[in-house]
Amino acid sequence: MIVFPFVASYLQQQYLPNKKHERITIKEAKPYDLVYVSCANSLWGKQVINAVNAILIEQRPTQRYRNAFEYWLNGTSLKKYRTIYNQLLLQNDRLTPSATQR
Repeated sequence: MIVFPFVASYLQQQYLPNKKHERITIKEAKPYDLVYVSCANSLWGKQVINAVNAILIEQRPTQRYRNAFEYWLNGTSLKKYRTIYNQLLLQNDRLTPSATQR
């Protein structure tokens, strides 16, 4: 089965807690990437996007936000995630919505 590391952790924790499995990294795969939320191009859609942006900007630097995802990681995956967390989520100018996006 080919899945993201956090999915493999979830599946193991939920369904195979006492079974060993092997993880093989696909070297061409990025460890993490940004995803985007989109809504209808309407007043309602813009309000939803603004609300999501505000929540993410407020929550991204908190330990609570990190813990929600880190719960599903283990060993090597957790180390990699923590290594790039600040660079990808906290110091990335692309993640700050510009006034034209609002």
